Amino acid sequence: MNKTFLFCIFIYFPFLGMAQCPEVRFIMVDACNGSGSESDNEFFVIHSGDGLNVNDLGFTTPTGTVTATSTNNTDFNATNPCPSCVSGCTIHFVANGGSVPAGQHVVVFTSRNLNYLTYDLSGLCIGGQIYMLVANATPGTGQFANWASGSCSGCNPSAGDPNRTTTITEAGGCSMDATYSRCRLRNMAGTCASQDGGAAVFTNGTVTYNNNGCATPDLPVDFGKFTVEIKNQGVEIFWTTMQEVNNDYFTVQKSSDGVLFDNIEMIPGAGFSDSELLYEFSDTRPFSGVNYYRIKQTDFDGKFSFSDVQAVRFQPIGEGRKVVFAPHGILINGGEEPFFVSVYSSDGSLVSQLSHQTGQIELDFDSLTPGVYVLAMHNTFFYETHKFIR
Repeated sequence: MNKTFLFCIFIYFPFLGMAQCPEVRFIMVDACNGSGSESDNEFFVIHSGDGLNVNDLGFTTPTGTVTATSTNNTDFNATNPCPSCVSGCTIHFVANGGSVPAGQHVVVFTSRNLNYLTYDLSGLCIGGQIYMLVANATPGTGQFANWASGSCSGCNPSAGDPNRTTTITEAGGCSMDATYSRCRLRNMAGTCASQDGGAAVFTNGTVTYNNNGCATPDLPVDFGKFTVEIKNQGVEIFWTTMQEVNNDYFTVQKSSDGVLFDNIEMIPGAGFSDSELLYEFSDTRPFSGVNYYRIKQTDFDGKFSFSDVQAVRFQPIGEGRKVVFAPHGILINGGEEPFFVSVYSSDGSLVSQLSHQTGQIELDFDSLTPGVYVLAMHNTFFYETHKFIR
């Protein structure tokens, strides 16, 4: 009996994917407020899509409607004189009737009380530009909901609905709901807990969570899709980025309990990119049982963020299955989990296939012409192949 050799591949290539409507990209939920009110220093970030006019925008936060009423940058500059708030980037304060060109970030401050902290927003800079809008929220009211011990136990809710939604609309029919779970907000260690800097990041409506700290709520990487799947007796890990700014490298991390993660691979980032990029990595040594994965992104100055966590259950070769090759056929003891059985010729053509098999299976060679074949067995938890000669 000969088994096929297993191998892993790494693929990295760009493909196009551009936003059209404005999108919520980032919500600074657990804002740093110094000695002030919880409502101070809150903001969210939108991407301008194909460009926008401020008068066409509408915002609804979990607390209520936010309107863009500022006619100049006086409210912001009174306590946060720029350019100390942004390094190496031209600031454009957008007033009523003002416009933002395509492909830019707009920082929407939902409170005029910004006097307790000056944020470093330089990581949001696109092409040397950043746009700021001072909106008018209900005075003295926080717009978002932080992680709270009375409502959350770790990353899971313990009381009430943890989800909070911010909606952005634009005249002409554009609309986006950005929903996050207050219980999945993270501290600087990546653990679900309360700490200033806990933020929600959105890519095409999909939310991930990170914490870049009080002074650096930047978006070095917009994570897109992140998936893991069993393949070739390993785990294939895929993720996309919608945008990369100052991105040095990614670290693939794995855990057996979803709490303590180990680094298993470092993969170079693109540095700067406005296109959607796809990354792939193969973990050829997964744990037996549940494997948890996440991607840590690190930029050139050491700042980092995390993707969401994905999990998959892996059952290695030999656990409940046994394959015996006899002169006239194959005997398979498949265990209790239903699985698929396929036979392929040497040119990759499917010769025969059985689905949802359990227990003991016998395959005879009577219908096979002499040659080299591959036996493949798989289900959600494993993928196993064997090469044999008829």
